[in-house]
Amino acid sequence: PKKACNVVAARDGVICQMIVKEGSATLEKGEPVLPGDILISGETSDGLQKHAQGEVYAYTWHKASGKFRRTKTSEQLTGENKNFYILRLFSREIPLYFRLSVPYEEYRLEETNREFLRGKDGYLGIGFRRLCYREKKQSREPLSDETVCEIARCELEEQIAENLLPGAKKQGEDLQFTPLDDDWARVTLVMNFIEQIGQEQEIVQQE
Repeated sequence: PKKACNVVAARDGVICQMIVKEGSATLEKGEPVLPGDILISGETSDGLQKHAQGEVYAYTWHKASGKFRRTKTSEQLTGENKNFYILRLFSREIPLYFRLSVPYEEYRLEETNREFLRGKDGYLGIGFRRLCYREKKQSREPLSDETVCEIARCELEEQIAENLLPGAKKQGEDLQFTPLDDDWARVTLVMNFIEQIGQEQEIVQQE
């Protein structure tokens, strides 16, 4: 036999529909509920307990917020580069420079190796290693408020989706954009859904 239970609220919301299959409803359409509130009771007026069943749909609201950049950083090579060479004699390396001093504040390092061979497979144990430092510059481009909002919307929707109950149906949303300074903005997304918030919870006997 099924254990006696109530149907309780999995999260807060405002009831919009109740389908009672077994037990008695404790609330009505339009009433607010908090997590853990009993929605369908498995206890009868004569003191008996049964397995309450049903579906309870409620309007729910979910909020996510975050800081997002208002600029895009891009990286470009200037065309300037500085090479340093290292002679390799078997396991020994001999720098062919006095001091490894890179004249650039920002750079990309590319390393290449070359081995000297005799014939097809004859390894001589001699080679060179080149360290190429290519100067790069970073530039920042402003993003439109619409672009920032779209980037934020995608990320915030994913955060909200992680907390939704199965079968949630979106009803609407509100997106708020608040500039903080030239580089940052706060974006807040509020989405409302209809969710089936009823979940069965066993009635624990009081000793």
